[in-house]
Amino acid sequence: MAGPGQDREPLASIGPVAINQYANAGKATDQEAPTIMEYLVTMTTHVPEGTSAESIEGIRTREAARARELAAQGHLLRLWRPPLQPGEWRTLGLFAADDGAQLEEVLASMPLRVWRTDEVTPLSPHPNDPALPPHP
Repeated sequence: MAGPGQDREPLASIGPVAINQYANAGKATDQEAPTIMEYLVTMTTHVPEGTSAESIEGIRTREAARARELAAQGHLLRLWRPPLQPGEWRTLGLFAADDGAQLEEVLASMPLRVWRTDEVTPLSPHPNDPALPPHP
């Protein structure tokens, strides 16, 4: 019998092929400075039936520690909890990575990934973003 999460693709919502189309997004050409891409990730966790409360608490503790590490490394920028239904585990995360391949490495390093599906949306700057410097 397969362990939790081993019976599905790591990025079941978009699949490994879809994430690879962004692998070169944000890559610098010879004339450009390196660009860090931002990604909005909807992370939905499905705890397998029969999982003990002790196992759940252990993986959640490891997930919190890993999230702190990723934040310190500049990969995890923000986390939000959207409105949830009873028993639902869903989180929205803003991540930064050089490209889709690095994002996949970051997401795969998170302990809850074994029970989670991720929906990745690559983000690009909007010309009217108030956080950007004004253009003359």
